[in-house]
Amino acid sequence: SYVVSFGTLFNNIQILRANSNLDTVQTLNVPLSYAPKEKWVARLNQDPEITRDVAINLPRMSYELVSTIYDPDRKMNTMLRPSLPSTTSANTVSYAYSPVPYDFAFSLYVYARNNRDASAIVEQILPFFTPEFTVTIKNMTSLGVNLDVPIVLNNINKEDVYEGDFETRRAIVWTLDFTLKGVLYGPVRDQGLIKKAYIDFFIPGSYETITG
Repeated sequence: SYVVSFGTLFNNIQILRANSNLDTVQTLNVPLSYAPKEKWVARLNQDPEITRDVAINLPRMSYELVSTIYDPDRKMNTMLRPSLPSTTSANTVSYAYSPVPYDFAFSLYVYARNNRDASAIVEQILPFFTPEFTVTIKNMTSLGVNLDVPIVLNNINKEDVYEGDFETRRAIVWTLDFTLKGVLYGPVRDQGLIKKAYIDFFIPGSYETITG
């Protein structure tokens, strides 16, 4: 769910190209895929001029999950248990223990042949992160939990990827590093309903009054 939700944020980016009168003459949808940067850099090196009929088209984007790190600062009481009436029996409820917080590091890569295209893509992303953007993931588990997930933009880096002399430009790659602050739920279990409870109690001082 986290990988899909992160990619969904960037799957509708377009580049508008205009003529000298600033009239839009072409609209390009920027493709997005899940893949590491090294894969696309290797593909560019195999066909530096992007002239083959089967070559990849630029601009495009890719992203990947880089690492997963436990976050103790967001840890809650483990015994807290979100629950929901069971769908299999009217006499049971489904529950899971409190989720465990983890930080998921994602990297988003933007590939373009020129600075104009690369900047047009990046400027559609940066204004939404201040430095975080919160998304809601519905039905996170079978318990129907809706989870608000902050996605924090940590770092931005630009580089030229080329092969040959320094005057031969192959591609411009922007790398945007994000941290998704998510949680992981354990298994969902069923337990019977508590329909009746017996309580023994006394009022302090009442015993001495009655017996006295």
